[in-house]
Amino acid sequence: MPVYNRRNFIRNSSAILAGSLVLPLINRAQQYKGDVIRVGIIGAGSRGTGMAVLMNKIQGLQVVACCDVLPQNLDNCIKTAAPTAKAYTDYRKLLEDKSIDAVLIATPLFLHAPMAGAALEAGKHVYLEKAMAFSVDEVLQLTRTIRANPSLVFQLGYQYRYYGLYKKIKEIIQKNWLGKITHIESQYNRNSDWRNPVKDPTQERIINWRMYKEYCGGPLSELCSHQIDMINYLLDGHPFISCWYGWH
Repeated sequence: MPVYNRRNFIRNSSAILAGSLVLPLINRAQQYKGDVIRVGIIGAGSRGTGMAVLMNKIQGLQVVACCDVLPQNLDNCIKTAAPTAKAYTDYRKLLEDKSIDAVLIATPLFLHAPMAGAALEAGKHVYLEKAMAFSVDEVLQLTRTIRANPSLVFQLGYQYRYYGLYKKIKEIIQKNWLGKITHIESQYNRNSDWRNPVKDPTQERIINWRMYKEYCGGPLSELCSHQIDMINYLLDGHPFISCWYGWH
């Protein structure tokens, strides 16, 4: 009988998760010459580069471009990409590349909607890390852009939707084993610091964007949004949810 520990679980789940995340894009592969989808990564930090590593293991995907304003992030991402991959510091230049079929956006929250909208208008399929946008107005505008480009795939990255555990819970709820659900309480507990070390003081806000209200929605957007989305998924709706969270 196999022995499961946290490290093995994360390692095995990550590869499965990456395949599930980009499945809609893979299904479009037949539209492209050579059955390969050429992907550009916008936001080459730990998340973007981590996804590049995982995409290298998936047949039908090729990371051909990386974009980031921080040289160290860009260097790390390029090392994981295709040998001929291009490096960009301006995402708009990446979007001008006609050979790129799709983009994965893993930038700070306040940049999500503007970049995703520009990518769709440039004719690229989009995988956007959560949350969708920084404000309600941005959500509405991006929704209009998505609907105006029905031939393009737009996928929002709430990773919990791809774990088998939650699919099984949804099945249990659909079979009415739990009866009528009227209340759900969820918690997200962690003991870590979001502040990262910064060698160059001019990069403080770029590196530690989660610490500033003008760039991030705090624990609600970065953590609690997973719980909100999962409840909506499990109950096939958008219930009113009361959230308490601390934001300093």
